[in-house]
Amino acid sequence: MMAQRSSNAPPYVIGPHCMALNAYNVILVTHSRGDHSITDHDYKIMFKVNPVNKMLRDQLVLLDVCGKILITLREKVRSVHKRWNVFKGKSENISDIIFSVRKQNRIQCGTNLHVFLADKKSSEEFCDFNITGSWSKKNCSIYDSSRIIAQMRPMQATDRFTVTIFPNVDLAFVITLIATIDTMKTSNNDDDHCHARKVIAQVGKVGKVVAKGVVSIAGQVIGVNTSDND
Repeated sequence: MMAQRSSNAPPYVIGPHCMALNAYNVILVTHSRGDHSITDHDYKIMFKVNPVNKMLRDQLVLLDVCGKILITLREKVRSVHKRWNVFKGKSENISDIIFSVRKQNRIQCGTNLHVFLADKKSSEEFCDFNITGSWSKKNCSIYDSSRIIAQMRPMQATDRFTVTIFPNVDLAFVITLIATIDTMKTSNNDDDHCHARKVIAQVGKVGKVVAKGVVSIAGQVIGVNTSDND
Protein backbone atom coordinates (compact mmCIF):
# COMPACT_ATOMS: atom_id res chain seq x y z
CA MET A 1 0.00 0.00 0.00
CA MET A 2 1.35 3.42 -0.94
CA ALA A 3 1.70 5.82 1.96
CA GLN A 4 -1.00 8.47 2.17
CA ARG A 5 1.20 11.43 2.99
CA SER A 6 -0.14 14.92 3.57
CA SER A 7 0.53 17.29 0.68
CA ASN A 8 1.82 20.01 3.04
CA ALA A 9 4.32 17.73 4.80
CA PRO A 10 7.83 19.25 5.04
CA PRO A 11 10.40 18.08 2.47
CA TYR A 12 12.79 17.10 5.25
CA VAL A 13 12.21 15.10 8.43
CA ILE A 14 15.40 15.35 10.50
CA GLY A 15 16.75 18.63 9.15
CA PRO A 16 17.33 20.76 6.02
CA HIS A 17 21.10 20.21 6.31
CA CYS A 18 20.48 16.50 5.68
CA MET A 19 18.70 16.98 2.37
CA ALA A 20 20.09 15.31 -0.75
CA LEU A 21 19.26 17.68 -3.61
CA ASN A 22 20.39 15.16 -6.22
CA ALA A 23 20.26 11.37 -6.41
CA TYR A 24 22.84 9.95 -4.04
CA ASN A 25 24.28 6.48 -3.50
CA VAL A 26 25.55 5.44 -0.10
CA ILE A 27 27.02 2.21 1.24
CA LEU A 28 26.01 0.74 4.58
CA VAL A 29 28.58 -1.49 6.23
CA THR A 30 27.49 -3.70 9.13
CA HIS A 31 30.10 -4.45 11.80
CA SER A 32 30.26 -7.41 14.15
CA ARG A 33 29.49 -5.18 17.15
CA GLY A 34 26.08 -4.37 15.69
CA ASP A 35 26.99 -0.85 14.62
CA HIS A 36 26.93 0.55 11.08
CA SER A 37 29.08 2.87 9.01
CA ILE A 38 27.45 4.87 6.24
CA THR A 39 29.88 5.97 3.52
CA ASP A 40 29.87 7.46 0.06
CA HIS A 41 31.09 5.45 -2.96
CA ASP A 42 34.70 6.26 -1.99
CA TYR A 43 34.08 4.79 1.49
CA LYS A 44 34.35 8.18 3.15
CA ILE A 45 32.31 8.01 6.36
CA MET A 46 29.20 10.21 6.41
CA PHE A 47 27.23 8.82 9.38
CA LYS A 48 27.50 6.13 12.02
CA VAL A 49 24.77 4.17 13.79
CA ASN A 50 25.71 2.76 17.18
CA PRO A 51 23.65 0.50 19.45
CA VAL A 52 23.09 1.57 23.07
CA ASN A 53 21.71 -0.77 25.72
CA LYS A 54 19.99 1.15 28.46
CA MET A 55 18.30 -0.92 31.16
CA LEU A 56 15.88 -3.29 29.40
CA ARG A 57 15.22 -1.14 26.34
CA ASP A 58 17.23 -1.24 23.12
CA GLN A 59 18.41 2.05 21.66
CA LEU A 60 20.33 3.31 18.66
CA VAL A 61 21.98 6.65 18.00
CA LEU A 62 22.73 8.25 14.64
CA LEU A 63 25.94 10.28 14.67
CA ASP A 64 27.28 12.67 12.06
CA VAL A 65 30.87 12.66 10.83
CA CYS A 66 31.95 14.77 13.84
CA GLY A 67 30.41 12.33 16.33
CA LYS A 68 27.42 14.53 17.20
CA ILE A 69 24.24 12.59 18.05
CA LEU A 70 21.54 13.66 15.59
CA ILE A 71 18.75 11.35 16.72
CA THR A 72 18.07 8.52 19.15
CA LEU A 73 15.91 5.49 18.34
CA ARG A 74 14.15 3.80 21.23
CA GLU A 75 12.01 0.68 21.23
CA LYS A 76 8.59 1.22 22.75
CA VAL A 77 7.98 -1.10 25.70
CA ARG A 78 5.17 -3.65 25.28
CA SER A 79 4.33 -2.63 21.73
CA VAL A 80 2.05 -5.02 19.85
CA HIS A 81 3.42 -3.96 16.46
CA LYS A 82 7.01 -3.60 17.69
CA ARG A 83 7.07 0.18 17.48
CA TRP A 84 10.23 2.28 17.60
CA ASN A 85 10.18 6.01 18.36
CA VAL A 86 12.79 8.42 17.00
CA PHE A 87 13.77 11.41 19.17
CA LYS A 88 15.71 14.60 18.49
CA GLY A 89 19.30 14.35 19.70
CA LYS A 90 19.58 12.53 23.02
CA SER A 91 16.15 13.59 24.25
CA GLU A 92 13.77 11.23 26.03
CA ASN A 93 10.82 13.65 26.02
CA ILE A 94 7.71 12.55 24.16
CA SER A 95 7.41 16.07 22.75
CA ASP A 96 10.73 15.52 20.95
CA ILE A 97 9.58 12.48 18.98
CA ILE A 98 10.18 13.13 15.27
CA PHE A 99 8.56 10.01 13.87
CA SER A 100 7.82 6.39 14.72
CA VAL A 101 8.12 3.09 12.85
CA ARG A 102 6.05 -0.04 13.36
CA LYS A 103 5.12 -3.27 11.62
CA GLN A 104 1.94 -3.16 9.59
CA ASN A 105 0.78 -6.48 11.05
CA ARG A 106 1.78 -8.46 14.10
CA ILE A 107 2.76 -11.43 11.92
CA GLN A 108 3.63 -10.87 8.28
CA CYS A 109 5.71 -12.22 5.42
CA GLY A 110 8.71 -10.10 4.45
CA THR A 111 9.26 -6.48 5.40
CA ASN A 112 6.23 -4.20 5.62
CA LEU A 113 6.67 -1.23 7.93
CA HIS A 114 4.68 1.96 8.40
CA VAL A 115 6.24 5.30 9.30
CA PHE A 116 4.26 8.04 11.05
CA LEU A 117 5.44 11.62 11.45
CA ALA A 118 4.96 13.00 14.94
CA ASP A 119 3.55 16.33 13.78
CA LYS A 120 0.63 14.85 11.83
CA LYS A 121 -2.75 15.90 13.12
CA SER A 122 -4.75 12.99 11.71
CA SER A 123 -5.08 9.49 13.11
CA GLU A 124 -2.82 6.58 12.19
CA GLU A 125 -5.27 5.31 9.62
CA PHE A 126 -2.75 6.25 6.95
CA CYS A 127 1.02 6.23 7.25
CA ASP A 128 3.30 8.97 5.93
CA PHE A 129 5.89 6.56 4.53
CA ASN A 130 6.02 2.82 4.11
CA ILE A 131 8.81 0.30 3.62
CA THR A 132 8.33 -2.92 1.67
CA GLY A 133 10.51 -5.72 0.37
CA SER A 134 12.76 -8.38 1.84
CA TRP A 135 15.35 -7.38 4.41
CA SER A 136 16.97 -10.83 4.33
CA LYS A 137 17.70 -10.25 0.62
CA LYS A 138 18.68 -6.61 1.22
CA ASN A 139 16.02 -5.58 -1.28
CA CYS A 140 13.68 -2.96 0.19
CA SER A 141 12.08 0.24 -1.08
CA ILE A 142 10.89 3.28 0.86
CA TYR A 143 7.85 5.18 -0.42
CA ASP A 144 6.12 8.42 0.35
CA SER A 145 2.64 9.21 -1.00
CA SER A 146 3.62 9.27 -4.64
CA ARG A 147 7.06 7.83 -5.30
CA ILE A 148 10.01 5.75 -4.20
CA ILE A 149 12.37 7.92 -2.17
CA ALA A 150 15.07 5.30 -1.56
CA GLN A 151 15.93 1.79 -2.68
CA MET A 152 18.30 -0.83 -1.26
CA ARG A 153 20.36 -3.24 -3.33
CA PRO A 154 22.62 -6.08 -2.18
CA MET A 155 26.36 -6.11 -2.81
CA GLN A 156 28.69 -9.04 -3.33
CA ALA A 157 30.06 -8.68 0.20
CA THR A 158 27.44 -9.87 2.70
CA ASP A 159 28.34 -7.25 5.31
CA ARG A 160 27.32 -4.28 3.15
CA PHE A 161 24.72 -3.04 0.72
CA THR A 162 23.99 0.08 -1.29
CA VAL A 163 21.13 2.54 -0.95
CA THR A 164 20.05 4.90 -3.70
CA ILE A 165 18.47 8.03 -2.25
CA PHE A 166 16.45 10.02 -4.74
CA PRO A 167 16.50 13.83 -5.17
CA ASN A 168 15.02 16.13 -2.51
CA VAL A 169 15.02 13.47 0.19
CA ASP A 170 16.31 13.69 3.77
CA LEU A 171 19.39 11.46 3.68
CA ALA A 172 19.65 11.08 7.47
CA PHE A 173 15.97 10.12 7.61
CA VAL A 174 16.51 7.28 5.13
CA ILE A 175 19.58 6.04 7.02
CA THR A 176 17.59 6.07 10.26
CA LEU A 177 14.78 4.02 8.70
CA ILE A 178 17.21 1.41 7.42
CA ALA A 179 18.93 1.18 10.80
CA THR A 180 15.51 0.68 12.38
CA ILE A 181 14.67 -2.15 9.99
CA ASP A 182 17.93 -3.89 10.78
CA THR A 183 17.38 -3.60 14.52
CA MET A 184 13.80 -4.80 14.37
CA LYS A 185 14.93 -7.83 12.36
CA THR A 186 11.43 -7.69 10.90
CA SER A 187 11.89 -9.55 7.68
CA ASN A 188 14.21 -12.18 9.12
CA ASN A 189 11.69 -13.21 11.77
CA ASP A 190 8.70 -12.80 9.53
CA ASP A 191 10.36 -14.66 6.66
CA ASP A 192 10.97 -17.52 9.09
CA HIS A 193 7.33 -17.43 10.20
CA CYS A 194 6.17 -17.31 6.60
CA HIS A 195 8.43 -20.22 5.64
CA ALA A 196 7.18 -22.23 8.62
CA ARG A 197 3.56 -21.64 7.60
CA LYS A 198 4.33 -22.78 4.06
CA VAL A 199 6.05 -25.93 5.36
CA ILE A 200 3.09 -26.71 7.63
CA ALA A 201 0.69 -26.22 4.71
CA GLN A 202 2.76 -28.54 2.51
CA VAL A 203 2.92 -31.16 5.26
CA GLY A 204 -0.86 -30.92 5.59
CA LYS A 205 -1.32 -31.50 1.87
CA VAL A 206 1.06 -34.47 1.90
CA GLY A 207 -0.77 -35.87 4.92
CA LYS A 208 -4.09 -35.70 3.10
CA VAL A 209 -2.65 -37.45 0.05
CA VAL A 210 -1.11 -40.18 2.21
CA ALA A 211 -4.35 -40.66 4.15
CA LYS A 212 -6.34 -40.94 0.94
CA GLY A 213 -3.88 -43.53 -0.38
CA VAL A 214 -4.12 -45.58 2.80
CA VAL A 215 -7.91 -45.60 2.63
CA SER A 216 -7.78 -46.62 -1.02
CA ILE A 217 -5.38 -49.51 -0.32
CA ALA A 218 -7.44 -50.65 2.66
CA GLY A 219 -10.56 -50.60 0.51
CA GLN A 220 -8.89 -52.75 -2.14
CA VAL A 221 -7.75 -55.23 0.50
CA ILE A 222 -11.26 -55.75 1.83
CA GLY A 223 -12.81 -55.58 -1.61
CA VAL A 224 -14.47 -52.17 -1.28
CA ASN A 225 -14.33 -49.49 -3.96
CA THR A 226 -13.80 -46.28 -1.91
CA SER A 227 -14.45 -44.05 -4.91
CA ASP A 228 -17.98 -45.38 -5.33
CA ASN A 229 -20.51 -44.54 -2.66
CA ASP A 230 -23.26 -46.85 -4.06
